[in-house]
Amino acid sequence: MMKKDLKERCDQPCAIFFYTSAISFNVIKNPEFLKFCEMVGIYGIGYKPPSYHELRETQLKKAVTNADEILTEFKVEWKRTGCSIMSDGWTDKKSIVFVIFLVNKPKGIVFLYLLDTSDISKTTDKVVKMLEDAVEFVGEENMVQIVTDNAANYKVTGEKLMETRKTLYWTPCATHCIDLILEDFEKKLKVHETTIKKGRKITSFIYSRSMLISMLRNFTKEKDLIRPGAIRFATAYLTPTCLHDNKGPLMTMFTSDAWKTTKIVLMPEGIRVQNMALDSRIWKNIVICLKAAAKVVKIAILLVESHDSAILFLPPISKQLRVESPRKHAQTLESRVFQRGCVPVSRKLQKRFAYYDYNRKGIISAKDFALSLVAATDINHINKLLDKVEKMNDDSYLRNIKITFQEFEAFAELCKQLEFFSLAIFNYGKISGELTKSDFQRAASLVCGITITDAVADIIFHVFYANRDGNLSADEFIKVIQRRKSSAAREGMGSLLSCFWNYATKRSSTKLQ
Repeated sequence: MMKKDLKERCDQPCAIFFYTSAISFNVIKNPEFLKFCEMVGIYGIGYKPPSYHELRETQLKKAVTNADEILTEFKVEWKRTGCSIMSDGWTDKKSIVFVIFLVNKPKGIVFLYLLDTSDISKTTDKVVKMLEDAVEFVGEENMVQIVTDNAANYKVTGEKLMETRKTLYWTPCATHCIDLILEDFEKKLKVHETTIKKGRKITSFIYSRSMLISMLRNFTKEKDLIRPGAIRFATAYLTPTCLHDNKGPLMTMFTSDAWKTTKIVLMPEGIRVQNMALDSRIWKNIVICLKAAAKVVKIAILLVESHDSAILFLPPISKQLRVESPRKHAQTLESRVFQRGCVPVSRKLQKRFAYYDYNRKGIISAKDFALSLVAATDINHINKLLDKVEKMNDDSYLRNIKITFQEFEAFAELCKQLEFFSLAIFNYGKISGELTKSDFQRAASLVCGITITDAVADIIFHVFYANRDGNLSADEFIKVIQRRKSSAAREGMGSLLSCFWNYATKRSSTKLQ
């Protein structure tokens, strides 16, 4: 009881310190703050914090020295495993432009240094000099690639670096490429452009008047139409999302007595906004826009929230991803969105399952499912995969696995959505070199909305493991499934997956020459 009272007496001054210093509440979750509290407890009564001078000079220098020692340890690891340099730019509240350099390695990301580039024009030569300095700092022999955004000057810079440094690759940031795709949706698809503009008009009209903000919150139960995004990309689609989530309360507000008694209802702008909000077409178009962008946004979130790496990267294929024909692309997007819910189970899929279900029990063995995976493999590689299939008999767990039609169907649906799924597994497998079973299942669920069971995942990883290390050989898996899909549908190699594979093959052969 005495200790509880003592804790309350300690908590109150701590809280007051946060309040009076305007410190974010999230600081309380900082592990370093918790460590500090533990050390104070160990010191006991009479601890005095460092003085202003000690905090600004003595302790700061010690912290810099410790950081340098940690960086020295990381440099040893760079030589052993290799690393990637990543650069990103940002502008602070004083409009000072900075370029940050980070080093990505298997164990995580390390801050390298920061440059103030406010007085430097971002010409190709200047950017080359900045990146060359970073390469020299880390050591070309320790590097695998350098990653920047996909701006024109950085793209030219990357190509120049690869010409002068034969062992170095340049790749643009995957999230930036996805951001460009979403920008094209907004700019080149008429329904997206019009809907997003109308959505912004509605929100800006409401949030420019305090009275309407108060009225809105009464109807939405304190929910806002504007909110910060989980990621810094795809912000254009946050407004339609908020409008869709608050459709009912918003329409109710514009038909309520509270709205009708305001002077704003007589203003021409107020009448236009009211008509927009009550127009059924805008709500239909919002659904179309959100469904079309949902898959791409999920991929962006998957990249940012990845547990294995804070940032993942795509090869430079943004040209293939950019929208070429707005009308045709819009029809393709909409057909993909509604296809999953409307198309019945394919008879061909049932026949394919029945071919392996020779006992007509509604289940097939793990070995038969594995054979269905490798059936379309290139003749030069099929023997290696068939050997792995045969070895399944030696594993009692795999030998006893039975695959249902629902599991078979889920995997077939995943193959249909390779255009989206390959974005995720290419980043996990091709760039980081590792793709665990949980990564595979998480990508299928988040990107395609498909649940891959442990049994199916275990079979796939047994057949396509890289070096018996529990990770998937993403290259081989993608190639085999693409051949399987093409063989079944006779659609050729025109999909996005082909862009990945052809580019990777071309780039690899170029570097090896």
